[in-house]
Amino acid sequence: MSIVAEDFFDTFNRDEAQAILNALEGSEGNDFFENKWLFYNNQNDSIRIEFDSLAPLIQANPVLAETLGPNIIDSIKLIWLKCIESNSANTYLCVFKGLALLLAAMAHTRHFQLNRTSCFEIVAYLLTHQWNKDKAIRLNGIKSKGSFEQQTKVVRWHSAMLQLNLGWVDALVTNKFLNKTVSELIPDLTDDNLSYKDWSEGGSYNFLSLDHGRFYLEHCMYFFEKHIALASGLAEVYRSRQGIADKLGLSLNTVQQILPRVLQGYSPLELEPTVRSKLSTVTSIVNETIRRFESTYRSVGFSMHITKDTTLRELARNLQIPNKLENIDRLRVIAWEWVSRRNLAETKHLLSGCVPQLSEEAFIEHCDILEERFNAHQFSIPDKNDYKNIGLDEADSKLNGSTSLPKQLINLVEGSGLTNIVGLTGWRKSELGFPSSSISRMENKDLLDSYAFPYRYIVNWYVQKTHGRVKQDREITFKIFQISELLKALVGATPDKPSLYTYKKNKKDVFCSKSAVNSAVKVLWPHFIKHYTGFRDLENLAEWQRTQEQLSRGKNDSELNKTRERLLLIRSQDQWDNMVEDINLRETYRRCREEWPLVSFYLEGSSRKKEDWVSKYKNRKLEPEWIQLLDKNLSPETKEWLLSLSDSECRTGLVAKLLMQEIMEDTIYPSPHSFRHMWAEAVYRRFDGDAGWMIRSQFKHIAKRMWLAYIRNKDNRSIHRQVKQQVISSLVANFIQKQGNGYAGKFHKWLKRLMHKTVIMNTAEQSKFAERISLVEIEDIKTNAWGYCVLKRRTKHLAKCAQAGEPQRHNASPQLCLGCSHNLMQSENIEWNLFNIFNHVEALKNPEVPRIFKETSYEQVKLVASNTNTINPNHESLEELHITLSNYESERMC
Repeated sequence: MSIVAEDFFDTFNRDEAQAILNALEGSEGNDFFENKWLFYNNQNDSIRIEFDSLAPLIQANPVLAETLGPNIIDSIKLIWLKCIESNSANTYLCVFKGLALLLAAMAHTRHFQLNRTSCFEIVAYLLTHQWNKDKAIRLNGIKSKGSFEQQTKVVRWHSAMLQLNLGWVDALVTNKFLNKTVSELIPDLTDDNLSYKDWSEGGSYNFLSLDHGRFYLEHCMYFFEKHIALASGLAEVYRSRQGIADKLGLSLNTVQQILPRVLQGYSPLELEPTVRSKLSTVTSIVNETIRRFESTYRSVGFSMHITKDTTLRELARNLQIPNKLENIDRLRVIAWEWVSRRNLAETKHLLSGCVPQLSEEAFIEHCDILEERFNAHQFSIPDKNDYKNIGLDEADSKLNGSTSLPKQLINLVEGSGLTNIVGLTGWRKSELGFPSSSISRMENKDLLDSYAFPYRYIVNWYVQKTHGRVKQDREITFKIFQISELLKALVGATPDKPSLYTYKKNKKDVFCSKSAVNSAVKVLWPHFIKHYTGFRDLENLAEWQRTQEQLSRGKNDSELNKTRERLLLIRSQDQWDNMVEDINLRETYRRCREEWPLVSFYLEGSSRKKEDWVSKYKNRKLEPEWIQLLDKNLSPETKEWLLSLSDSECRTGLVAKLLMQEIMEDTIYPSPHSFRHMWAEAVYRRFDGDAGWMIRSQFKHIAKRMWLAYIRNKDNRSIHRQVKQQVISSLVANFIQKQGNGYAGKFHKWLKRLMHKTVIMNTAEQSKFAERISLVEIEDIKTNAWGYCVLKRRTKHLAKCAQAGEPQRHNASPQLCLGCSHNLMQSENIEWNLFNIFNHVEALKNPEVPRIFKETSYEQVKLVASNTNTINPNHESLEELHITLSNYESERMC
């Protein structure tokens, strides 16, 4: 059997082909030898099959005609006619696009028969491309299962081609073999983000990278720290309802009837008409509720207050200890342990290790002063306005306690806390069901950080994917330990039960954390979209600019002045005028707002409003705004396939999952797996200004032993490789977006030259360019406090650390790196480099130091001064550095 498409045309019955075409549903006067065919489906929608759209592909790839024969388009027509499995016009376009992609895959891979040898490459192409008008377009991710199966009809292709004596598809490529190939490709194409099982069940690739996701993590941290005391007070009252009833001699039902409304700020007088209790009874319940709420609120609130940087700096000043970062970090641990345990001997031991040594009497005295001052504030149960200011303005369930505002707040705080744990550990969603009894504390003997962090915290728990039912020791940071302790108190966990989340008592395995994590990581996303302070800053900045523009044109009215006055309460005029937009924040804002309708539909879950949504959509009975949303985001072939299904098929969970997978492709939203990628990326970028304050402040505490333990795990290596690629791509993309401003180093100069040779690019083109640079030019990346080492493939043998042409990056140091062609600095590296050259500057000033020793110092100071000047010409240190360098240069001339 030949693969050439010309032998059968001598004997082909053209009348038969025309008869088949005429008999197809919706066929309207189509001629086999015309390259545009028109059909109408049952809804009278037109369907156009344009075979001449294949011509550009064939012309651009002459090898197709040389190998498959000159009559490729007519061959595709005949194959298409024989592949139409049913008399339904809704399947026509799908079949054509599948055949068009097969041709494109053959042209791309240079494999002109789909057989067991070429199957891997051709199917990989089919999974990652879509036919659009007259060419194949590469997708950001991979096709959904439904879309792939609608287009890829391998067995039907072979059957049709067999009748035409064509061998483009080998009979050995069966459905079983195809499924096996796809099952191997899915993890490979997604870098283990998706398993074949997840993909088959409607799972999709997630695009929440650190450049976008860091803002959400910052929001979760801010929300948790701000509201944990309030949520803890509310939760403690709910847990104490039996105790309140017993103390007051009331029935539990009486207390439960009133409690949710008490926690929404209703007074006894407001509550009394709505319940069957006397005013005195209502008053006693309100008073006892307030007492219990305040007790917990003050306790948790002070434990958070005393570990804030501002409070710790005040404490350090009062204790007369230098206000250095390592002292602040050490005092934070000591203060937390003291307010949590009140262990005098332990506190005395920790204070004796401070430099200078501190007395426990002075420490406790100043802590008591801080606590007394904190408790002097008035604390009250929040009312409706308070909840509204928090962002809970969508429900005031006066009669339904299960969905009341207090319960909503508790749920959001719990979710944000667990999301912080997921983000700061990078662990899988199945690994967070540990009880507090599994956490142990030991003395930190690591000389690098034992002063700032005197304790190490170890979690002994299951890592089932790699170690099964054998517990493993894994280290967590102090911050993670602190959040876990706060969550344990919030959810009321006992030492032998999961400490990070609530669970239903009838749950079979309460330690299975998957569902809890799945829910937690997305619970605050709607609040983030609407209330993230970074987004509000962008909106206020735009409003300021509009107001100023209108005022400059002479327009002056009360509304404009009122807006201006409101904005000036937030920032001064100078601050507004000089405010610099974060490019990544702007892009995240744009995408979140544009994609919110899709994500909102996804997060709607299985509400009654969304029940049977697939069949309702097919029959146009769904909510109008959802119909419009799905019309816009589902591909034509998917909509055609959906119309071919019965209503009972539309009600199956798999169909709903497949459709949801397609509409969520390329959107950014939180998933547990995306946080694993962000964690690894954050470790690389922990000195990177574009990574954000929260990442830099938290991930600087990731010890080298923790990172090595992560990447030595073979299951994490694919993530590790992908993350390195993502970091390089993000670094280059951010450089391009900022046009090189805020960067220095020889790698910076190389990128600048490269940018000047390129044309003006839009955002999408910049991303593609950055991706191409990262794939083709860059081999590896390493982060240091003094800057990035971005190793270029072509010049790695010229690295300052190279020996016999091979870089030895374990020998990295500022002396080697700062003058290297692979070094890239950012503004965040300036202060560290200035601190590092302090002794070199002093050496240059000292007349007693021999000149031979000064030369090394001179080169180092000169490099730091040059890089600092490139990043910030107005930096306050430059004047001293230039004077020092100038004086030494004059000295050398003598």
